[in-house]
Amino acid sequence: MKEPEPASGNGDVSPLPWQQAAVVMYATGSTGREIAKIFDRTPQCVSGLCQQPWFQSRVEEVLSEHSLSVLELFRAETVHCLQVLIEIMDDPDTPAGVRVLCARDILDRSLGKPVQHIQNKSVAHSEDPVAECQRLEAEVNRLRDEQQNYGA
Repeated sequence: MKEPEPASGNGDVSPLPWQQAAVVMYATGSTGREIAKIFDRTPQCVSGLCQQPWFQSRVEEVLSEHSLSVLELFRAETVHCLQVLIEIMDDPDTPAGVRVLCARDILDRSLGKPVQHIQNKSVAHSEDPVAECQRLEAEVNRLRDEQQNYGA
């Protein structure tokens, strides 16, 4: 049996109580799987709900009402994400390449990405930088004069 979908803006059909609670839970960082488990729904059902325009606009309303930002929600997941990386890295059944990527991500986030050194071997040094600067300024002025004379 398909549950009624709220109409956007005109109030013809209002969301079911579990859908209203799902909006608040989603806005405060709960995952679709967590919401599905709590309300005895399938993850696909909750995923479909989350894709509805009315649901997304209500989530935005809850976020703005409680001064929550998406960035704050992401920051709240930092420890969980690190735990996931560590679990994958420590799992002996995980392919070595994936384990290396996890280790590199952990290092990059904790120590920063390695500095890349750039070498430039074709540097032109001037014997007299002041004279070089004056020569370049004169060249720029000459080119401006030519451009003005050409345009006149």
